Amino acid sequence: MMERQRSVIPQLEHFAHENLIWLLLGSYATAAVVPAFGLWVRDVSFWEMNLFHSRTQVSVPMLLLALLLLNAGMNIRLVAVHEWLRNGLALTSGLAGNFFIPLLYVLAVSQVLRVWHNPDEVQNILLGLALVAAMPIAGSSTAWSQNANGER
Repeated sequence: MMERQRSVIPQLEHFAHENLIWLLLGSYATAAVVPAFGLWVRDVSFWEMNLFHSRTQVSVPMLLLALLLLNAGMNIRLVAVHEWLRNGLALTSGLAGNFFIPLLYVLAVSQVLRVWHNPDEVQNILLGLALVAAMPIAGSSTAWSQNANGER
């Protein structure tokens, strides 16, 4: 019995690794068809804690995000991290790209929208773009990166 349990977990891990993108897309489709479960899970919290002088609830989405980031971190090859640190050009260009490309995009859109008839709408659009550009898009980027062998 114990031997069977040991072989099931690696099989599940291999299945999830090989089909992660399809599992992610399936979860999106399920959420579109049956959103009530996701809305319920969003409000479930396990415990409260004091963090930086404010009460924080540890919720299911918070734990899922932590698990996703842990999984992404565990899939990074240490040799690749050493190569990135040794090759400063790749690391610097990646960090600069993550900072400057969204900034340049927002600036370009602001120039295009100068002719827009309603300046208030332009400000709202630019604020929305700036907020989206500032987001740490961890929700599914690790799954897409893993599917594309992004660490190599």
